[in-house]
Amino acid sequence: MKKKITLTLTDELADTLSYLSTILHKNQNQILEDVFWEWWEKQDKDLRNSINEMLKITKKVTTYLQR
Repeated sequence: MKKKITLTLTDELADTLSYLSTILHKNQNQILEDVFWEWWEKQDKDLRNSINEMLKITKKVTTYLQR
């Protein structure tokens, strides 16, 4: 499942992303997603586990509040 988010980028980063999109023949969303997952894989296992735990707790709280 994909969710829509809004990012605010500097002009320089937006221009770089646009350029990469053109030369790589990929849309900008795909480039950002690829970069994120590449970064994610390089992170320490403890950090990834901590973030995943926070996400689980956030989901539980959100579910509880929606009742």
